[in-house]
Amino acid sequence: DSLTSEYIQDGLAARFLLVIPPKTPKCWADDEMDEQLMVAVAGLYRRLHALEPDRNGKGEPIPRTVELDERALSAFKAFVNEHGEEQAELTGPLAAAWAKLEAYAARLALVIHLARWAAGEVDQGDLIDETSMRNGIELVTWFKNETQRVYGMFSETEAQRENRELAEYIQGRGGLVTARELMRRGKRKYRGSCEIAERALRQLVSAGYAEKVIDNHGRKGGRPVEIYRLIDGGDGDTTEKTLRNLGVVSPEGSENQDEEQCQWEG
Repeated sequence: DSLTSEYIQDGLAARFLLVIPPKTPKCWADDEMDEQLMVAVAGLYRRLHALEPDRNGKGEPIPRTVELDERALSAFKAFVNEHGEEQAELTGPLAAAWAKLEAYAARLALVIHLARWAAGEVDQGDLIDETSMRNGIELVTWFKNETQRVYGMFSETEAQRENRELAEYIQGRGGLVTARELMRRGKRKYRGSCEIAERALRQLVSAGYAEKVIDNHGRKGGRPVEIYRLIDGGDGDTTEKTLRNLGVVSPEGSENQDEEQCQWEG
């Protein structure tokens, strides 16, 4: 609500790392935090908190210099070159965001390396190694994807927003859903109406987010069930395995089949 187009255009948004993780359903878990892990994390924070700056000749605090080893520097140079080529093809707000993201790779590498030092994984806290640098670069690569996704959300229409939210819901379920499942477990606006759920899923197909496949139950028989699958949506390997187990065939069907399925599910 606060980052309006004015702030996106003047570069304010580029100064933030923007993320909106897809929503996932809350599930009960009996897992407990390992006590040794809690002790280790507490020790890590204590060691980080105890870090002190260097001092100049007058005893005043000054930043400590942390350098890159040869391999870390080589990895960062390669990243800067590749990142620069990407930025050259961008314009407007994304170009401004890319300009800031370049430095974040080094900043995140520093955070990661000091955390590894505090955990006792590396001995030299003032010399960033290749592992820390590549982890920082990997994080920035993820933030690039999030930046593109979030910036797209700023300018999306109501219909585009509904399609995206529905696609994210299906992704949280492994990339597959039926109209009946959406009617039972989806947002309130889909509850109790197979027709509304079916219409939303069809719109997702029309927008290119998903495709419809038919579950013929293999050799078990029974009435075919229409399943909607995200295109490049959830876990690809899991999705394909699930479809094979269900005996799903290639996308097909007609409007009449859609209506019959909706009536049957209702």
